[in-house]
Amino acid sequence: MPLVAAPRGRKQSWAQRFVAAALENRYAEQVGALSQVPKLKVPLSDIVGYKLDARMGFLLAAVDGNTSFEDIVDLSNMSRCETLGLLAQLLHLELIECSSSTNSCETQTLEHALTKR
Repeated sequence: MPLVAAPRGRKQSWAQRFVAAALENRYAEQVGALSQVPKLKVPLSDIVGYKLDARMGFLLAAVDGNTSFEDIVDLSNMSRCETLGLLAQLLHLELIECSSSTNSCETQTLEHALTKR
């Protein structure tokens, strides 16, 4: 479900669209350049110890060291805002990082990103 959802059968209000766009921009800042290619930072066997929901598991499965953030966003069946938010959380948890062959990921904490403004 999108983070800012309209009731079934109704369109989002301008306020809901504004909040969704602001959230998406915030998450995109935390993730960094969407052309970057993330890779797993921890072994798969260690990921089992984290309490992740199915959406995060799906995104982790797409992190193969070859697929960019933009492609992962396109592959997911979630909204762009929701996908970027989950990717930002995975970076914050330090479960993923960017390949050294691409620009380095911005692994700033969520708190730092929020106080940056």
